[in-house]
Amino acid sequence: MTITYTGDPESRIGFATLWCDVGLDGIFLSRVGIPEGAEMLSFDSTTEERAAVLPNVRLIPPAE
Repeated sequence: MTITYTGDPESRIGFATLWCDVGLDGIFLSRVGIPEGAEMLSFDSTTEERAAVLPNVRLIPPAE
């Protein structure tokens, strides 16, 4: 399992993407606190910067 955070470097609030390294199935969590010391992308990261950290994850849709 891998997690990537994206957020505001000052408030450390943002979102998280978690995925299985084998199947690349994952989930997206909005409005999360990003732990101190955790690496994170900023909201203004480029597409290239995001692609270097986040693989082509298939997000599992929420239950209806």
